[in-house]
Order: sequence, then C-alpha cells, then structure tokens
Amino acid sequence: MTSAKELQYSLSQRLLQFAPLPIRILAGLAFIAHGLPKFTNAAQTAGFFGNIGLPAELVIPIGLLEVIGGIFIGRDL
Repeated sequence: MTSAKELQYSLSQRLLQFAPLPIRILAGLAFIAHGLPKFTNAAQTAGFFGNIGLPAELVIPIGLLEVIGGIFIGRDL
C-alpha cells in the first residue's frame, strides 16, 4: 500500500515532466512569428539586412531557420 507522501511525490514527478512544455511552445511560436514575416516582406527585410551589414541573400535561409527551428523547439525535437 502506498502512502500519501509517495503518491504526492509520484504526482509531482509526473507534473515536473510537463513543466517546460508551455515555455517550449511559447519559444517556438516566437521563432515562427519572427520568421514568417521574412517571407512575406522579403524585399523590405533584405533592405534591413543590408542596412545592418548582413548580406541580403540571407533573408530566406534565416527565415527558414527561424520557422523550422520554432517547429522543432515547440515539438521538443
């Protein structure tokens, strides 16, 4: 027979497994939210990249990295 303390410990251990879930989901959504505009406003983003010294050709790879990375972070892969 299990005691109340053992049940409480078991429950807390199971809950701790899911504690990072909301943080991962929010971080993934943030990456996706910042990556998608790079595709919809590619010319404007390329101009911005040029102004800060980055090559304009990096707009698509950086956008893909942010969107795919956001998916992987949100899915815990």
